[in-house]
Amino acid sequence: MKARSVFDEELRKRLKDPEVREVVAELCHDQWSNWMYHLFSKCEKRGTGKSRELVIPAQAVERWQRQMALKYEELLPAEKQSDRNEAGKFVVTFAELLGDP
Repeated sequence: MKARSVFDEELRKRLKDPEVREVVAELCHDQWSNWMYHLFSKCEKRGTGKSRELVIPAQAVERWQRQMALKYEELLPAEKQSDRNEAGKFVVTFAELLGDP
């Protein structure tokens, strides 16, 4: 068990590295940015110029509100897969940061 605690200590140090935080922050921004592109692509465009608005369709609002209210294990299989795909980006990033082959 001692080897495990040495590994855990090293892992904690590496995760506190400001460079690691920047890589994770970049990934978070990329995920947020991609979500915003997706969200805006679903919106109805109204008006022009400074009066321009984006309106989220009611069906999308209802779907996303339903998903927000659920725990992960309650999501539909396709919804879980979407979350797994996003989680995979973090797994790959952490593996690279931690030097995992």
